[in-house]
Amino acid sequence: MYEIMHVGVPVTEPVLEEFYAEGLKVHISGPNNNPFKFEYLRFEEGTPPSS
Repeated sequence: MYEIMHVGVPVTEPVLEEFYAEGLKVHISGPNNNPFKFEYLRFEEGTPPSS
């Protein structure tokens, strides 16, 4: 049986307990902070996912 580790969800507003991954230019909220294992990703302006 497989277990879902997390689901990445792009957002535009800050999320509680996020940290900044400088090399990727993205703010990340760890999936362990969410009961549904959502990992929120807020990309900096001008990075490919936000363009």
